[in-house]
Amino acid sequence: MFVNQQCPKSSSPFEPKWDGDAADIPWGYWISRIVLVGVALFLVAGVGLANLLETHCCSNDSSAIGSMRTISASQAIFLERNPLQRYGTLEELGEDNYVDEVLRAGAKQGFFFEVAQRTIEGEHQYWAKASPMMPGQTGERFYFTNESGVLFHSDRDFEPGFFEIGQLSPELRAFDR
Repeated sequence: MFVNQQCPKSSSPFEPKWDGDAADIPWGYWISRIVLVGVALFLVAGVGLANLLETHCCSNDSSAIGSMRTISASQAIFLERNPLQRYGTLEELGEDNYVDEVLRAGAKQGFFFEVAQRTIEGEHQYWAKASPMMPGQTGERFYFTNESGVLFHSDRDFEPGFFEIGQLSPELRAFDR
């Protein structure tokens, strides 16, 4: 039962005054405490989930960068060892075990991968592009490389193609990591 006088155990005017029997505390008091704890847990979970999604995005971007570097190195080896003296497709790079089976299929850790190659008048060219499956959720950037071996990135999608080094899309910036 509530008492109008100050409880000796608490000096706070915000604590309910009671004589020690928990059954006498009104339901409203317990419900308000449960709601406050629920709201606090909801807020903590929301912040944690946002951080988890951001970490997942960064992890996928790092994996895409590594895969693009693998493709670039594999293309150099493929060109050197191929009797036709040309760059390879993702399928051909996978057949020769230069890239793993997952990358060979064209999708890995939240990214789609494309590779194209051509030979014009004895000049061998290729390009590779990595695009997030769901931009902003599975990855933040789009990545591009070609026979120069330089890795480029863009915050927006772009049309890949065979470019001269000085003629790259203005959206592409050299990756500096």
